[in-house]
Amino acid sequence: MDVAELLDELVSMVAADDRFKDIELHREYKAVLTLRCDRGQLRQALWNLLVNGAEAMEQGGRLTCGLDPEVPAIFIEDTGPGIPDVIRDKVFDPFFTTKDSGTGLGLATVHSIVEAHHGRLDLIKAENGGERFVIRMPATAVMELERAV
Repeated sequence: MDVAELLDELVSMVAADDRFKDIELHREYKAVLTLRCDRGQLRQALWNLLVNGAEAMEQGGRLTCGLDPEVPAIFIEDTGPGIPDVIRDKVFDPFFTTKDSGTGLGLATVHSIVEAHHGRLDLIKAENGGERFVIRMPATAVMELERAV
C-alpha cells in the first residue's frame, strides 16, 4: 500500500472534523513509501496519532505528517505543549491517560500495531515544543522507497 495515499485520506478526515477547525494540517512527503502491511491496522495507528496530535492543541496549532526517506519512517508531529518528562515512559501503557475523557488505549494500540508489524514507534521531542511520533518499519515491510523529487 502507498503510505502517502493513506495519510492523505486520514488528513482529509481530520480536516473535515469540526473539533479540529483551528488546526493547520501539513504534509511532508520526501519519499514514496510502499509497505507490505495490514492496511486497516496501519490506518488505525495513524488515525490515533493524528487525533492525539490534534487534541493536544486545544488552542490550535500545526499538525504535520510525512515520510522520511532516511529511515524509512512515517511521522506525525504537533505543536502542542509536549509530554512532560515524568510521564514519557508511560504514554504507551494500556489505560494510561492524561485526558478527562480518554480511555488510555489510543497510544497503546498504536504501539501494539507497530510492534505486530515488527516496526518501532519512537517518541521524540519536536524542535517546536510539541511531539514527533515516528513509525520505523523493517526493511522486509518496505516494498518500495524512493526519494520524492
